[in-house]
Amino acid sequence: MSHLKSPDVPPDLIVSKTPLRVSFLGGGSDVPSFYKKMNGGVVSTAIDKFVFVTAKWRRDSKIRLVTHSEQLFSTWHKISDPILRSVFQSLNWRGGVDVSIMSDVTSSGSGLGASSAVAVGLFNALVQLAGHFLEPNELAARAAHAEMIIAGREIGKQDAYPPAFGGLRHYRFLSNETVECRGLDLSPDVQAELSSWLMLLDSGYRRDASKTLATQRVLVSPVARDEVLARMVHLAEDLALDLERSDLSNVGNYFDEAWHLKERLGALDGKPELAEIYNRAKRCGALGAKILGAGGGGYFLFLAPPSAHAQLQDAFHSKALHKVSIHSEGSRADKIDYSGVGAS
Repeated sequence: MSHLKSPDVPPDLIVSKTPLRVSFLGGGSDVPSFYKKMNGGVVSTAIDKFVFVTAKWRRDSKIRLVTHSEQLFSTWHKISDPILRSVFQSLNWRGGVDVSIMSDVTSSGSGLGASSAVAVGLFNALVQLAGHFLEPNELAARAAHAEMIIAGREIGKQDAYPPAFGGLRHYRFLSNETVECRGLDLSPDVQAELSSWLMLLDSGYRRDASKTLATQRVLVSPVARDEVLARMVHLAEDLALDLERSDLSNVGNYFDEAWHLKERLGALDGKPELAEIYNRAKRCGALGAKILGAGGGGYFLFLAPPSAHAQLQDAFHSKALHKVSIHSEGSRADKIDYSGVGAS
């Protein structure tokens, strides 16, 4: 797909808003080494924490990127960040553009799929700036291909899908590379109750998902790993069925089993502090807890009834504890009539 700049440099500013995600169960089964042998499955939801991307044509052919710093590139080939470069490469981008990227959460190593949300949000903004539109499935597939194939990151394929689709969904990753996405049909009361349980805790540790997954493959035999991940897929399926039956009674048990399964994969990465966070959360009334993403650091997800929130806040006063909710919308990009003078 080639995008050429209009010679008149239209004054439109595109702003995309893309949710981050938390995976409940099944994470790890969405990597090609597993789902090409056995179908993977994940229950995941978008949350009300976001990545914002703005894009506006320039009068010259340069690409200006503003993230934690400001950089100017003569062509996308020169972009230093491999994820951002992969998006421009996938689009075969032509023309000058100003892009800024902001996130509610530090993108590196959070376990919230932030790098994939950046890829989804950047795709959405650039495609709409050029006058096109991508459906959520194509948006997610293009972002996943850019990050996993072009940029060569060894991450889970699920990361691009909740940001694109939004909501609480069951994703299945098939051996033929097809991704099946099913929105879970929850009653409003059940969704509101589940959403009221969600809390994020910053563990204080950061890790690179690609490196963590590579290390886990070395530490655990392929047979043992596949056995664990197959069980995780079944837990995700059971959770999806229970939620649609308005049955929340087993959610904590599923999360407990998943925690111990992830331990067998080396997800704690030799950090006893992570196990202590888990145990403390359970003592304070959390029904379930998990470390998000590949493990080794990033954010914890606590499933805790509101009656336990004050005790959790007291127990983790030195850490960043955030209440979050299920967010029903996926990435959206809006056009703003911006008549200001762009960089030239």
